[in-house]
Amino acid sequence: MAMASQCCIGAASSPVVAMAFHRSLAPVAILFSVFGYAWATYMAWICAEMMRVTAQ
Repeated sequence: MAMASQCCIGAASSPVVAMAFHRSLAPVAILFSVFGYAWATYMAWICAEMMRVTAQ
């Protein structure tokens, strides 16, 4: 739970938190962070498109 929380906050700190639990979790934390940022960017674009359509 701590690793997932850090992945949502920032990609730089999530591997540090993951390594506190076990050294092999660092690559997983980096992947979670990258996919989390990609998903958030996509969802922000969808939200902006919905607001644009609503405003017209």
